[in-house]
Amino acid sequence: MRRPLRLLPALATAGAVAVALAVAFGAPSLINYDTLYGLLWGRELAEGGDPELDVPLAPTQHPLLTAAGVALAPLTSAGRPLFGAGDEALVVGGALVCLGLVAWLAFALGRAWFGAGAGVVAAALIVTREPILSYGLRAYVDLPYIALVLGALLIETRRPRTGWPVLALLALAGLLRPEAWLFSAAYVGWLWWGGRRPWAGLAALAAAGPVLWALSDLALTGNPFFSLTETRAGAEELGRITGLSNVPETLPRRLGEILRPDGLLAAAGGGLFALSRLRSRSTLLGAAAGALA
Repeated sequence: MRRPLRLLPALATAGAVAVALAVAFGAPSLINYDTLYGLLWGRELAEGGDPELDVPLAPTQHPLLTAAGVALAPLTSAGRPLFGAGDEALVVGGALVCLGLVAWLAFALGRAWFGAGAGVVAAALIVTREPILSYGLRAYVDLPYIALVLGALLIETRRPRTGWPVLALLALAGLLRPEAWLFSAAYVGWLWWGGRRPWAGLAALAAAGPVLWALSDLALTGNPFFSLTETRAGAEELGRITGLSNVPETLPRRLGEILRPDGLLAAAGGGLFALSRLRSRSTLLGAAAGALA
C-alpha cells in the first residue's frame, strides 16, 4: 500500500505541470515529425496493413512509439481523429505529463543527492527551459525517454544495486532511443563489479532493448538492422553532423542551446560541488550519472 502512495506526489506534480502548460500555451500548432510518423505507422499496423517505413526522409522507427500508435489507433474513425483531436491530443497530453514527471524526478534526485534546495533548482530549470517546453508541447519522443532514464536513476539512488527494476525501465527507454543500451551495459558492469550474482539474467535483461528493436525491424521490414542503416543514410542525405570526431565542437553548442547560460553555470557549479563531496555515495552516483550522460 505504501509504494502506490509514494507515487502520488510524482503523479500530482506531473498532472499539475501538464494542466498548467496546456492552459498557458494551448494546443500545439505542430507536433514533432517523428511522433506523427509513429502514430501513422501504429495506425497502419492496427488496420492490418504494412507501415511504410521506407518513404523518402522518413524518421527512425521507434518500437515503443509505434506500439503506442497501435494502442491509440481505436481512438480514430475512418482515418480521422475524434473531435478534431483524437490520438494526437492524447500524445501531446502524455508528453506534457512526461515533462511534469521529468521535473519531479529532477527534484527528487537533486534532493537525494544534494538536499531539497538543489532539487527545487533542478526542477525549476526543467520547467523554464524554452527548448524543453517546446519538446513537451510538440510531443517529442525524448521526454518519455528522459523520464524512464531518470526513473531508473532514482530507483538506484534509493535502492542501490537493486538490479532488474532499473534495467526494466532502461529496457523500455531503449525502445525509444538506443543511448539507453549503453546505460544498461554500464549498469550491468556496475552490478558485476559489486559482486552481484547471478548477473547473467540481468545481462539478458540489459540486452532486451537492442534485441527487441532488431526483432521489430525484422518483423516490419525483413531487415533486423533497418533502423541503423536507414538512420545513417538519412543523416548523410540531410547533411547532419555525425561521428565522434565532431563531438568536441558540437557537444558544447548543443548543450548551450538547451540549457542556456544560467543552466550551464548551474551545471558547472553543481559539478564542482559534487567533486567536493565525492565521499558521499549518493553524490558519487550523481556525478557518475552526469559523466556517463
